[in-house]
Amino acid sequence: MSEKTKKTIINIIIVLVVIGVIVGINKMMQSNEYVSIHHEDEEEHDHGGGPKSLDATLQMGKVCVINTEKGSFDIVLLQRDIRNSTSIFLNLAKSGKYDDVKFNKVNSWMILSDFPKKEIAPFEQEQAYGLLACRGAVCLARGNKSHEMVPCFAVIKETSPSVGEQFTIFGYVVKGMDIVDKITEDDVIKNITTRKATDEDEQTLISLIKEGHEDAQAIQKAQAKSQKVKMDIELEKARKSGNLDKLPKGMIQ
Repeated sequence: MSEKTKKTIINIIIVLVVIGVIVGINKMMQSNEYVSIHHEDEEEHDHGGGPKSLDATLQMGKVCVINTEKGSFDIVLLQRDIRNSTSIFLNLAKSGKYDDVKFNKVNSWMILSDFPKKEIAPFEQEQAYGLLACRGAVCLARGNKSHEMVPCFAVIKETSPSVGEQFTIFGYVVKGMDIVDKITEDDVIKNITTRKATDEDEQTLISLIKEGHEDAQAIQKAQAKSQKVKMDIELEKARKSGNLDKLPKGMIQ
């Protein structure tokens, strides 16, 4: 084999390796860490006796513009991923049932609306695997029974990873989070209008989800660190008091 042929083969191998690396990176970016906007394969998941869910596609539906005394904020509905809950919310919004309804609970991590002006029986919780309760997520409140929802809606102001398992996340705020931050208790929803989603909304949604995952990872690391500190303190107390044998298995290293 000539030297020229060897070089050609080596160059081909290098190109194939580079292509493989690029493909691998693309697949990683479209994994659950960064949820794909147009993911077609839907796999069913079972969450320990809770509602079964499909992989989230994040395909955008209608955008609801929530007009308040403080200004407006826009919620993109995930009508493909969360079909029943978004249908109920949209019908109530279009028929004016949220008009003049107050935000009756506001704290550091969310704002929560009161019930709409139409009685709706509690309905089943819906989930889509990969939806994150990050800043800007919009969810329905839980009823009296586990896995039952009611049509009061909340906007999450601080990322809270565990919320997604308890409530139905059905949309995200793609415009006006500064208005959400200004809402106080008893502020009133004037009305809700709708519009079509735009490319700008899609880019905002992608950025929001990515930032949310980064926040969630930071929170989980901080919680793990805090838990380790607590365990170390308990371990040291047990050592000093001679009660190491009373600690749970696995705590002593």
